[in-house]
Amino acid sequence: MLSKNAQTARLGFKAEEVLTTLPAVATAFAAYFAKPVQAVVKAPHGKKTDIIVQFTDGTNTKIQNKNGDNQRGFSVDRRDGVDLTESTACRDLIAAVCLKKGGTRPTVDATTSLQMVDTCFLGNDVTWTPDYITHTQMKDGALQHIAICPMPTFVAALKAEIYAEMVPKRTCVHLSPSIYLQRKGGGKTDKRPDQIQTKWKQGSSVEKLFTPLF
Repeated sequence: MLSKNAQTARLGFKAEEVLTTLPAVATAFAAYFAKPVQAVVKAPHGKKTDIIVQFTDGTNTKIQNKNGDNQRGFSVDRRDGVDLTESTACRDLIAAVCLKKGGTRPTVDATTSLQMVDTCFLGNDVTWTPDYITHTQMKDGALQHIAICPMPTFVAALKAEIYAEMVPKRTCVHLSPSIYLQRKGGGKTDKRPDQIQTKWKQGSSVEKLFTPLF
């Protein structure tokens, strides 16, 4: 039986496949961007961009997609803590809380949290920084709903709710009401279980920020 994370990933890949093959999606993008769409294609695996909308005028738009209602949060980034931030205090906090190594729990202010929002949602490779984010809903393998938001608008909203200081809890470190850090885990099947996942709980932001396409 697939784990919850594996099921979520599989559904996410299915949503990306539907976005690149369903004619109604290309039609919806064409209406939203007000220009004809030539194709919707998948981006290379492992990039912050999931799909690319290619227009007939030779331009393109990069999109990151999140699928479903993940109450525990969508995984938006996974990497070693040392690659997540240059803040020694933040690394120590992650080690103490997420990796359960004990020690002090340093205070980490909003400056580091704001930097981490950019790192985790936009990535380090500007070539694949998404221009937009979409949210999809699937049912029985069929696309039921898709909504879109410009990535700068989305990131600005995330930054607006950042706590003045990170909030450590039992095994997670919270940057805001909707963003938290946790150990990836995965047991014996995961070769790098001590990597840190950044997770986003969508809450009502999808309804507030995103424009429905259908």
